[in-house]
Amino acid sequence: MGYERPEQRLGRRAHVERTEQGGSPPLSRRIRERRQRRAAEELVDADVVFTSPYSPEPVRGRPAFLAMIDGLRASFPDLRIVEHDMLAEDDRVASRWTASGTHTGVPFGAAPASGRRFAISGMSVYRLRDGRIVEGWVNDDNLGMPTQLGLRPPSQ
Repeated sequence: MGYERPEQRLGRRAHVERTEQGGSPPLSRRIRERRQRRAAEELVDADVVFTSPYSPEPVRGRPAFLAMIDGLRASFPDLRIVEHDMLAEDDRVASRWTASGTHTGVPFGAAPASGRRFAISGMSVYRLRDGRIVEGWVNDDNLGMPTQLGLRPPSQ
């Protein structure tokens, strides 16, 4: 038996997208780049529920989701998110990414701008309905980021 690509094994329901040389897939790039905020407004459902380790409760609704994105951009004006792998099947999309930025903007939570840089990796899973994100879950290095920003002492 020869090599089969994942989409051949799983049928037409699955889609696999890999980036090359740090590029991002079009959907994610459109959502995450600052100059394409309108894309996020169009691609995120009005009733989205987004769960993140940085929020004690899920973020509910498109306005709250966009405010969360705007807050990250305000704290980290040079925020860069690069997707390395993206897998999709049925109504789910999963991505593996790295994020980096410098805390030069407004406070991040209660912490004033430190001028320090961070770089973390993470994974996100999204559930789509009618081409829009209706649910999202993110897991990342939520201990590494505050440590790099000087908000938490390094582990011993």
